[in-house]
Amino acid sequence: MKRINYIICSVPRSGSYLLGDYLRKLGLGNPDEFLNPDIYNAKQRKNEKLKYFFNRIFEKGCENNGCGIKTHLRHMEWFLDGINKKNKKNIKKEDFFKALPELKYIFIDRKNRLRQAISYLKGLQAKAWKKQDVDPSQKFIFKFREIKRFIRELEKESLDWKEFFKKNNIRPFVIYYEDLVKNKKKVIFSLLRYLNSDVKNVKIRTDMQKQADFQTEIWVLRYKFKILKKRIRKRLRL
Repeated sequence: MKRINYIICSVPRSGSYLLGDYLRKLGLGNPDEFLNPDIYNAKQRKNEKLKYFFNRIFEKGCENNGCGIKTHLRHMEWFLDGINKKNKKNIKKEDFFKALPELKYIFIDRKNRLRQAISYLKGLQAKAWKKQDVDPSQKFIFKFREIKRFIRELEKESLDWKEFFKKNNIRPFVIYYEDLVKNKKKVIFSLLRYLNSDVKNVKIRTDMQKQADFQTEIWVLRYKFKILKKRIRKRLRL
């Protein structure tokens, strides 16, 4: 079976961990955030060419019949910034991708920015991005301004990815979190066709738990109510 090489280009809190877990359990690599400085501090060996260094990092995502890596755009930029300073180079994002062999691109995003921003805020407060890693005693604090700022930032990162794809004539396989949750079988089978995978006896499963809960629903209403309140006040001033 030919090895499949892919990268999951993600926006924070878009379901990239969930997607990665599905692919991992299908035997298609071990996609993780190997460019995230909090997870993996990549060190270049003495006199090692950058192409081989990049491939060595990518190899960490290899398992069974696939090699995968997932990254947010900012992680890619932080990683390359460190590499450029060390090597006195000007390596760009497209250079990193070109160094990787026969790469397939998957772009995962989310339609509902409000829920995405709330999930991001909770992740930062808990310092955990998977529900099973969250301390049961964790107390979450609703912060309207931060949620509003995160909505803008998440939208920008999504647009930046799309601009990158357009600039480099890349047509990724696009997945939205909402579609993945609603109809995982349809999404995953379509993705497997895009990857030209010949995985047999496909069983789509995950150990991950849904993070959104009743508190999330309350926060969604609180945020919308505050926005409505501001709009009413503004109109009354006219």
